[in-house]
Amino acid sequence: MKVAEILEQREFDQGREKEICEMIDFKYFKKKGYVPEKRYSTGEKITELRKILEVSSLEYLVTFNHLVSYRNTRDFTEKSIVNSNIMLELASKKARNKTTTKLNRRKLEKSLPTLRELTRQDPKDFAQELTDILLECGVVLVGLPALANANLNGATKKFGNGSVLLLLTDRNKASDIFWFSLFHEIGHILENDFSSDDENGELYRRSEERADQFAKDLLIRPEDYQAFVEKGNFDKSDILRFSEEIDIHPSIVLGRLQNEGILSFDRYRELKENYYFVS
Repeated sequence: MKVAEILEQREFDQGREKEICEMIDFKYFKKKGYVPEKRYSTGEKITELRKILEVSSLEYLVTFNHLVSYRNTRDFTEKSIVNSNIMLELASKKARNKTTTKLNRRKLEKSLPTLRELTRQDPKDFAQELTDILLECGVVLVGLPALANANLNGATKKFGNGSVLLLLTDRNKASDIFWFSLFHEIGHILENDFSSDDENGELYRRSEERADQFAKDLLIRPEDYQAFVEKGNFDKSDILRFSEEIDIHPSIVLGRLQNEGILSFDRYRELKENYYFVS
């Protein structure tokens, strides 16, 4: 080994990048084919991660990106910021230059009923149609396998050419969470909300609540849901009947009832499907 390589290895082992590298599950990159399956020293891991993410230093990853709207399921920590940034960089590489179509909010809003109808279809049938509809509106949909410690279900980012990245992860594969996360992110896009603030918890919370409410009301109209809840009948047959009436996947009705504490999370699991949406 050359002297320069020895010094570089020592810098890797002792520097800040080593701390950051230890926050990252490097097995993810082996499993997903980003790097060959073999043993890597800390220095080699850092070198490979720099190449994959196209950054000069892993220290770039600790900076919270305020120009991205994250659907993060827990409080932001340095580890979650590092891993969320990795997912965002991987998704951005996939999405960048996929289209020159600028975001067309009016067209996206008009497409909402069609997008909602897709909830009743099988993933193998709706995946391409969903991707195509969004692309026509200037939105590039990317699905990625979840990276440990990112705590991320979705994110949106606006590119310089006017198009938009919509990232969904398979962190939770349940069908109701997939659709809720999708429409949550679309809510951010329609509101031109492409930012997050890790230091202003109240501002971040209000932004997330608006997007949550948009997704809830789009998937199940408030008046329909209120009428259903007031009846007080929540057997499996009642859920199936109501979902048929409003033309929505039954897991979405079940998930809403569970999240509002009306039903426990162990009820009617058979109504939920697992989606493996990776593009």
